[in-house]
Amino acid sequence: MSKLAPPKSPQTYAQKVASKEANILRAAKTTFAEKGYAGLRMSGVARRAGVAEGTVYSYFSSKDDLIRALVGEYWAELTCDARAAIKGHNGTFPKLRALAQFHIDGLIARYDYAELTITLGRQSGSAVSFTDEVRAFVRVFDEVFKKGQDRGEIDRAAEVWIARDLFYGSLEYSARTLILRGAGNPTQAVVDNLMQCLRARYSAQYRPRPDGIAAPETLLRRQEAVTSKLEAICAKLAAPTG
Repeated sequence: MSKLAPPKSPQTYAQKVASKEANILRAAKTTFAEKGYAGLRMSGVARRAGVAEGTVYSYFSSKDDLIRALVGEYWAELTCDARAAIKGHNGTFPKLRALAQFHIDGLIARYDYAELTITLGRQSGSAVSFTDEVRAFVRVFDEVFKKGQDRGEIDRAAEVWIARDLFYGSLEYSARTLILRGAGNPTQAVVDNLMQCLRARYSAQYRPRPDGIAAPETLLRRQEAVTSKLEAICAKLAAPTG
C-alpha cells in the first residue's frame, strides 16, 4: 500500500509576498528581454505575471523602481555565477581566465543590462545606485588577484585597482566591438590576448623594467649567468702566464 505524501504546509505571509515579488520580477525580466527598457510597461508586466496592475505598483512604485530591482537582481546573479565559473580551477591565472571568459560571454549575451546599469547610474537625481551590487561583482576579481599575490603568483607591488580596470575595461570594450561586428563572437581570442597581457605585466616571474616593459625573471638569470662567465673568462685572460 503506497504511502500518501505529507500535506504541504501553507505558505507564511512573508513567503507569499516573496513569491509574488519573484513572479513579477520574472515577468519583468521576460518583458525587458523582448521589448527593452522603452517597451516595458507596468500593465504588460502585470498581464504576464497574472496579477492586477495595482498589485505590481504595490511592490514597485514606478517603472524605474521595477527596472532597478531587476538590474540589482541581475548583478547579484552575475556575482554568484562568476564565483561558480572559477570554482574548480587551480591557480591564479586559470581562475582569471575562467572569470574573463565568463564575463565577456555574459556581456555579449545580456549587454542590455550592462548598458541599463550605466544609463540609470547617470540619471540626474537618481536615488538608487548600483555601486554596492557592482562592487560585489568586481570583488571576485580582487579576491583572486590578492590571493595570487599572497601565494607569490602575482607581483606583490601591483595595484589591484589598475589590474581590475585593465581586466574589465578590456573585456567590456571588446564585447561592444564584437556585438557591433556580429562576426561570430570570437571571444576566446579576446581572452587569450588579455591573459597574455596580464601574465606579461603581473606574473611574479616577471620583473618590470624602467621602460615599463616586463622582462622574464628567467631571462635575467640567464643574462646574469652569461655575464659571470664572461667576467671569469676575462679574468683568466688578464691573469699573468708562466
